[in-house]
Amino acid sequence: MQNLKRLTFEQLTDTEKPLCPPMIVVGNGSGLGTGELSQIAWALETGRPIKVFILSDLGGKADAAGHAVDAMCPYPMVQRDDLAFLALLSREAFVTQASIANPTHFAQSILASLDHDGPALVHIHAPSPERHGFNAADLFRQAQLAVDSRAFPLFTYDPAAGSGVFGSRLDITANPESHEMWVQSPDGHALTPIHWAVTESRFADHFRPLNASSDTAPTAVDEYLSLPASQAADCTAYVAGPTERLVVSPTLMAEGRRQQKFWQTLQELAGFVTPFTEQVRRQIEQETAQTHEQELADLRREYEQKLADLKAGFEADAAQRVTGRLLQMAGYTPSGSDTNNGQGGRES
Repeated sequence: MQNLKRLTFEQLTDTEKPLCPPMIVVGNGSGLGTGELSQIAWALETGRPIKVFILSDLGGKADAAGHAVDAMCPYPMVQRDDLAFLALLSREAFVTQASIANPTHFAQSILASLDHDGPALVHIHAPSPERHGFNAADLFRQAQLAVDSRAFPLFTYDPAAGSGVFGSRLDITANPESHEMWVQSPDGHALTPIHWAVTESRFADHFRPLNASSDTAPTAVDEYLSLPASQAADCTAYVAGPTERLVVSPTLMAEGRRQQKFWQTLQELAGFVTPFTEQVRRQIEQETAQTHEQELADLRREYEQKLADLKAGFEADAAQRVTGRLLQMAGYTPSGSDTNNGQGGRES
C-alpha cells in the first residue's frame, strides 16, 4: 500500500496510462491566458492527461458591467489570441484551435484531444453577440468570418501524426484557401481581420469616416497590409463600412498586421509557403528548363541529321535521273538498259 501511495503517473506502463481518466480544465482566455499561462505551460510539459479547454473572446473582453473595453490593449492587459500557438512549443502536447464555423473540425478536435494519451490544449472561438456587439442571428456568420479573415485560423497539432517532422504534425487545411494569404470575398476583395472587426460594435472606437480632403493616400486595408511599413506610413488605411468608407486606427491596423504574420507563420510551419519552398521551386524549374533545352538540342541534332541524309539521298537520286535523261537525249543508252535490243553505245 505504501508503494501505491508513492506511485506516480510516469511509473505506469503504457497499458496502464490510458486507464487513467483525464483531468479537464475549462476556462476563458482572460483568466487562463494571462495569470495562469505559466501553469498551462507546466501542465502541457508533464506528459499527463490534462486537457485544457480555453474559450477565446478573440481580441477583447467586456468589463464587469458588460461594456466593451478597448480590445487592442497591450498584453497582458487583455488576452491574446495566439495562446494555442504558444502551446505548440511543448511539441508533445496535442494542440488545436477550433470554431463552431467548422463543425467537423470542431468535433474531431474535441474527440482527438480526449483520445490523446498525454496533455492537450483546445482553443475555441466563443463569440458572444451581447458582449461583442452583433446580432444573435449572425452568430455562425461571425464565427465563419473570423476564420475566413484569418482573425482566428484553425489548426491541429498532433504529436502522434506524420513522420516526426514538425510540419507533418501540423494541419491547417481546415481553413478555406489554406495555401493563400487571404480568402477572396464574393465581391472580389481580400478578407482581412479588419473586415471582421468592423462588423462588431466593440471595435467602433477604432473607426471613423474617411475625409477625402484631409486623409492622404486612402488605401484599402488588404492593399495596405501588402505594403512595406515604410510605404504604408504615408497611406491612410480604410475599410468599407455599411454605408461609407471608414478609416482604421493605427492600433487596429497594427493588430491586423500581427494577425497576418501569425497566419504566415502557420503556413511556414505547415510547409505550405516558405522561402525554402520557393528556392526548391526555382531550382526544379531551372533543372527542368535545362533538361528541356537538352532534349530540344538532341531532337534538333537528330532532325538536322535526318534532313541532311534525306537531302543527300535526294540529290544523289536527282543527279542520277538527270544524268540518265541527258544520256538518252544525247543518244546514249544508259548501262543496263534494254533500249535498242540491249545494244549499248551510240546508234550508227
